[in-house]
Amino acid sequence: MIPSHAEFRMDMDALARAVATDRDAGLRPIAVAANAGTTGTGAIDRLEEAADFCATEGLWLHVDAAYGGFAAVTERGKQLLRGIEHADSIGLDAHKWFSQPYEAGCLLVKDENTLKDAFAVRPDILQDTVWGANHPNFSDMGLQLSRSVRALKVWMSVQTFGMAAFRTAVAKGMELSARAADYVRASPVLQLLNTPALGIVCFRVNPADDDLDEEKLDKVNRTVLARMFWDDPAFISSTLLRGTFAFRMCIINHTTTWDDVRETLEAVERFGREAERFARVMAWTVAFPAPSASARGQPFRRCTHDGSAELSSTHSQAAWVLPRMASGRTRWDMVTLALTAGFVVGLKVGKVAPVLPLLEVKLVVPRVVAPD
Repeated sequence: MIPSHAEFRMDMDALARAVATDRDAGLRPIAVAANAGTTGTGAIDRLEEAADFCATEGLWLHVDAAYGGFAAVTERGKQLLRGIEHADSIGLDAHKWFSQPYEAGCLLVKDENTLKDAFAVRPDILQDTVWGANHPNFSDMGLQLSRSVRALKVWMSVQTFGMAAFRTAVAKGMELSARAADYVRASPVLQLLNTPALGIVCFRVNPADDDLDEEKLDKVNRTVLARMFWDDPAFISSTLLRGTFAFRMCIINHTTTWDDVRETLEAVERFGREAERFARVMAWTVAFPAPSASARGQPFRRCTHDGSAELSSTHSQAAWVLPRMASGRTRWDMVTLALTAGFVVGLKVGKVAPVLPLLEVKLVVPRVVAPD
């Protein structure tokens, strides 16, 4: 595995060192796999540089263009993928950015004889295939003998809609990802984690006016992702970028509009603010002192930092209850335990409002008692 630069592109110097090291150890490197649009970030390796290196070193160059390869149907995509034409083989998935029904994988090779030399077998039961010698026999180019006509749906789509429709769809995805990146850069709540080259934008919640550490930021962002799943404003996935949890917005559907993208980002911002506020409240209450002796046996009270006790609102009480329960420093009856657990579950699924009225009535019942 060759490391990548800050832009998530393959480090060509590291590649050269790895090849040299292998050869010095008596090994024989045979191929380099470069990316034309990684699945995680959409990053594109320096394909021209990779092609020159492989030609010099006598290595096979395979380009994984499963996601990003069809960007080549646009003028901008051609520039971004410059050098891919020098590859010995290219992998493409038409069911990704070419809007085809799953699945429609494709392998392009510069010389088809490299496949035939490896896979062609002529058993006696297939001797009659000589009558179809003027068209390709795909069983000579891979492991599969009986197979469906995967290319038919691609051909039919192009014949029906024309290439202009596909060019427009791919270009639209790239345009929307660029606008999404601009939105994230301008947001006081979000942080951009990649520079979109194709249609993938990676970002996270990281409010500029807060100082949450990486552990708390990770929890906040995972909570936001759960809220996106539960509330279902849009489908968004996640990834890890050098260990950092990130949202991954992949815009490839030809029906997606800017309003769809903007509303998704707004939902992440809204959920992010809510999760961030809760994280700050919980961080503050963890340091809250235990009640003084004078407060024990009294209706539920909040302790001030000087050790005295004073009556507090139900919401403050609820915030005080949670860390004390976690530390085991306070004893509660079963009714209060159930209600507090309900409050926690409500926060986890984002359904706090229906639970709060119940807390208003019941949270004054428990009494603070001395630890065992």
